[in-house]
Amino acid sequence: MSRTYDNWERLVAAVLRRELIWKICHDHSRTPSVISSISSDFGSSFSLTSPLSSTFADPEDGVFMFDKYPPLQISANIKTGVRSEEAKEEPGQLVLFRGSPVEFGLDELLMAPSIALGEKVETFRTAYLVRVREDIMFVVKRIRRGKFTDDALEEKLKIIGSIKHENVVKMMGYYLNEDECLAILEYFPQGSLETMLHGKKGKNRVHLNWEARVRIATGAAKGLVHLHRKWRWKFSHGNIKASNIFLNSDQYGCISDIPVAISRTSNYDPPEVSMTKKTSEASDVYSFGVLLIELLSGRSPFRSTGRHQTFIDWALHHACDEWTSLVFDKTLLKDHVVKQAMWKMFAVALSCVEKIPEERPTMAEVADMLEYHIFKQNLVSGIFRM
Repeated sequence: MSRTYDNWERLVAAVLRRELIWKICHDHSRTPSVISSISSDFGSSFSLTSPLSSTFADPEDGVFMFDKYPPLQISANIKTGVRSEEAKEEPGQLVLFRGSPVEFGLDELLMAPSIALGEKVETFRTAYLVRVREDIMFVVKRIRRGKFTDDALEEKLKIIGSIKHENVVKMMGYYLNEDECLAILEYFPQGSLETMLHGKKGKNRVHLNWEARVRIATGAAKGLVHLHRKWRWKFSHGNIKASNIFLNSDQYGCISDIPVAISRTSNYDPPEVSMTKKTSEASDVYSFGVLLIELLSGRSPFRSTGRHQTFIDWALHHACDEWTSLVFDKTLLKDHVVKQAMWKMFAVALSCVEKIPEERPTMAEVADMLEYHIFKQNLVSGIFRM
């Protein structure tokens, strides 16, 4: 069986190394020779030349075990001790928010079976699917710290963790030390919208009918409205794209990956973000408009558009030439009523991608248009089930 753990081992080693060094410093602060000898031994045992996967069981067999080092017994929600004057390293902190389906410690999290997800960034994978218990899985994502101080980073993580909405992916907790920041997120087994629309045929791709696409758009819009208007720590999402949209249990869109630091995806960005590198509620609206056109067309914004410079230029070209139907996914055009609804959604999308930010609708207005003028009208017409 091929290795599926990728750099989870390296990440585990880095986190445990820091925790072990702190523990040794705390317990043996007056005997530095012990620190150097044991920390050196720890580092060599987790070198990249000695595969860590040999110390784990296969994920299909269930449990991972460290052969050499026992669990560190670091409890959630509790800092592991007070920093001593002699200690050179400060312990990390695992925090679980209310609503997590199970409580666990750092040792259990790091020794859980894992599979790398997504694409590599530099030498590390950015996300892992981790099975903490037999039927409980989370996504553990490495967060780029950017220019945040520890206090500022922790404050933003706590804010994100406090967001509770059916159309926003929950952050269950986080781990933070001076070197690493890990976010523990709700797992959605159906995968992202990007996978459903553009995954490999016969493997990950799912045919999304018109109702499914409207539900995804409506749910994601409501999630953004919650961030923009109904949440007391108001800020923009800044990273709306298909890979950050999932389906909740009611099959509505659910937004994920509220970024701690700016993470740019230029194909979804409005002109002003490309120039200023600053996001806003209006830039979220623009990105959402790109997402709507992606849902209507079934095309990825990253796909070549021929002589047209951008994905939006391609859509606008057909709209101006009155060949709008060329933008639409052909698999959805069999029903005349569906085609009319697609035109309405396309009109909403075009309003979202206005070049001047002030001329774009708010996300609340976009959500209303999607829910009342498209979704509910389709229910009345009998296209959608109740």
